Order: sequence, then C-alpha cells, then structure tokens
Amino acid sequence: DSITEWPNINLDYSLVTVFGEYLVDRFGPNMLNETLHYGSFGIASLNEYLILRGTNLGQVFIDWMTASYLNDKSVDPKYGYSRSELAKIKVRPQSSVSFSDNFTEYITPVTVKDWQPYWAEYDLRYLSDASRSLRIEMIGQPGQNFLMSYITYYSNGQIEVKKFNLANNRGIAFALNSPSRKIDRVAILVT
Repeated sequence: DSITEWPNINLDYSLVTVFGEYLVDRFGPNMLNETLHYGSFGIASLNEYLILRGTNLGQVFIDWMTASYLNDKSVDPKYGYSRSELAKIKVRPQSSVSFSDNFTEYITPVTVKDWQPYWAEYDLRYLSDASRSLRIEMIGQPGQNFLMSYITYYSNGQIEVKKFNLANNRGIAFALNSPSRKIDRVAILVT
C-alpha cells in the first residue's frame, strides 16, 4: 500500500506511524513541527526539510524501507530503530524465492505505486557453485520514477546494503559470490 493513498484501512495507519517514528528517530522530535512552517505541505514539505539537511525524501524513504526490513543499527545507524518498542520490528518480504542449481534465470514482473514499499527476498543458500553470482536488473516504464536498494547477506555474517543506480529507467547490479564470501540471500527493496 502506498503511504500517499488513504483507503482508510489499518495498514495505512501502521505504515504511516512507523514511517513517522523513523523520521523522528533519525532527524529529531522537532522535525515534523518544523515542516509545518514551510510554504509547502505534505511530501513537498518533508522533502524541503530533508534537502536542507543534505538528503531527500526518496533517499530517506528507501533508508526507512531498509530499516524496516533489516532493523540493525550496527550495519548503519540509519538502518534501524532506537526505541525499544520497535527493536523487534522487521517486515516480511511480499515475495520470497529459493534458488537451486537448476536456476539460471528468474524473471518476475512487479508493479508498485509511488511511495509504495515492496520487499522481495531471494535465498541462494542452496546453490552449490559459489562462483555463481546474482545479477539484478530493473526495468521501469518510460516516465516512471522508482528507487531501489538491495541487502546482501553472506554466510560469514557480513551484511551489505547497496543502492541501485538507475539510468533511463533501467539499472543493473551484482551481488558477488565467492568461496570466501558465499551469498546466503539477497533482499531487494523497491518503491
């Protein structure tokens, strides 16, 4: 569900509440109050506040998606929640796929609305060949604006979060596998 649509269901309240908690946790309790004093309102007001602090709402939204999935401040302080009541919050992916040695290619179409979080997880633990890496390709519709990042979990306990670089509604990224750093799973976050 998009945080900008409001069909007035419980999911709307929970998403917006947790996003608000994240914003206050990351930028301080006066953040939302300060946005009320700008000439703009809603998303534009939040974006104006964030631009003045060297970021933007799109970047913060994808960081929030990462925090909601990973919730581990040891990876990066912006990828988790400080409040003890939110310490165990972790979203489940809307899509989850396990790969085996028989997989050479997996294609899945996904449709997301503006400001709608989408999480997908790909389990690579069952691949016997550690030299096989994961190639992730995203293709959007012309005029579509979307953001993406991905989280790679390695068998040695390391976790990497990377942003997707998009050009002309297209982006390619790689999660590299090796015998010393075998990929366990990759989570893809799209909005």
